[in-house]
Amino acid sequence: MNNKRNTPFQNNLHIMFANINGIREKIYETMQLAKEKHIDALIMNETKLANTVKLKLAGYTIFRNDRKVASGGTAIIINNKFDATELELPEQLKN
Repeated sequence: MNNKRNTPFQNNLHIMFANINGIREKIYETMQLAKEKHIDALIMNETKLANTVKLKLAGYTIFRNDRKVASGGTAIIINNKFDATELELPEQLKN
C-alpha cells in the first residue's frame, strides 16, 4: 500500500480526531499540526469551552456544541476550501 499522507492531494480529505481535553491551551499547536499534515477537518470532543467563549481561526469554519459551563463539548473545524454547512438534526433523532 502506498502511503502518501505527507503530500497534499486535491481529491483527498484528511481528517483528524482528538479527545482534546481542553482546547484553549492546545489550539495553536493543534492547528500547526493540522497545517503541517494538511488536515482538512478536525473533529474534537472534550473541548471544555463555555458557550460564551469566542473561538475563530483564520481559514477555517468552526461548528461547536458547547455546554453552559466549561466542561464536555465538541467542535468540528473545517478548512474553508470546503463549503461546509451545519444542518439541523431531524426531530425524530433528537433526545
